[in-house]
Amino acid sequence: MQLKQISRIIGLVVADILPLGSCNREDQQILHKSFSLTTSVCYILILGVEKEYRRQGLAGILLQHLLNALYERATCKAVYLHVLFSNKQAIKFYQSKQFQYRVHLPHYYCIKGDNFDGYCFALYINGGYPPFTLGDFVSNWWTYLIGTNPCRLIQTLGNIVANRFIFTDNHQRTSSYKQISRII
Repeated sequence: MQLKQISRIIGLVVADILPLGSCNREDQQILHKSFSLTTSVCYILILGVEKEYRRQGLAGILLQHLLNALYERATCKAVYLHVLFSNKQAIKFYQSKQFQYRVHLPHYYCIKGDNFDGYCFALYINGGYPPFTLGDFVSNWWTYLIGTNPCRLIQTLGNIVANRFIFTDNHQRTSSYKQISRII
């Protein structure tokens, strides 16, 4: 009996390294505005594994191989991709690899004549970082408050109140009360 060896592709990653300015307009928002439009980013067009070989770590190996090549190319500051909003397995996979949700893309995909939303995810590498958003501000402020010594925070607030209301002359105190009553 003679064995016949068959070679076939069971997984692949296809990516494009391009300047930020060549990306779609909505994708140009993945990096902080301090990065110029000539900054290199990598767009993952395809990351796929044959169905029978999934859930064995092959997609992770392919992605890591791509990332290793990009780490060596220090000018590339972000890796981004689009994913169908309903592809929960892919979303979970990318989040487990530290990709961050960046943008909701309404009607991004057209599948069999129907429009579906997509999401843009990005991974920041080689010193790249995302735009600073209100959500980031709230998250950072909350982290700061959690890490603050509660006794010191109360003492600081007490000092502010004492300096503002107690150790002022009568005219300033009346003025401060008027300001507070306008706020309330």
